[in-house]
Amino acid sequence: MSNDLGQELDRLAIMDLLIRYARSVDSHDFGAMRSCFADDLVFVNIGSPDAQHGGDTYTGVIRRLLVPFGATQHLLATRSSSSAATWRTSKPTCRRPTS
Repeated sequence: MSNDLGQELDRLAIMDLLIRYARSVDSHDFGAMRSCFADDLVFVNIGSPDAQHGGDTYTGVIRRLLVPFGATQHLLATRSSSSAATWRTSKPTCRRPTS
């Protein structure tokens, strides 16, 4: 597989993951949302300085935040793939867009 094709397949996989996450959150399908994350996920929740660990923990946090809402809506827009993920090495790296 050529490097360009591999990068394109990786980019599409990331897009599919984002869509699956948004759909699962908005439909309150927390099992599907949990499947978007690795078991060794580490995250910092807004308002808490301490890192928390695990996909189950993250799913629980999001569940508690979303249950009071009857509906949510995530909108995803197209962006240049260079703004979110780069392949300077064999391992993709992600960064927050500056604009």
